[in-house]
Amino acid sequence: MHYVKYYFNESLNYKEQSTMTQIKKQERNKLYFTLLMDGVVTVKQEYWGTHAETGLDNLKVRMIMKNLTSNGHVDYVFNWLAK
Repeated sequence: MHYVKYYFNESLNYKEQSTMTQIKKQERNKLYFTLLMDGVVTVKQEYWGTHAETGLDNLKVRMIMKNLTSNGHVDYVFNWLAK
């Protein structure tokens, strides 16, 4: 499996965040809290299953992190995870 690491590099400005209609505010806040407390979120590049750290759907976590990356709030680092 391939993993993607996102590193927190700036403070989140909630006024600039656009809301995504498919993801509940409670789910976004849960992921934001995990990101702020740990500083790193690792996500498998899969569209199914649940995220181990947050318990959210993996697709939702990837969508939120993709949005934060495009806004410049987190850095995207790819990891091959070769065995």
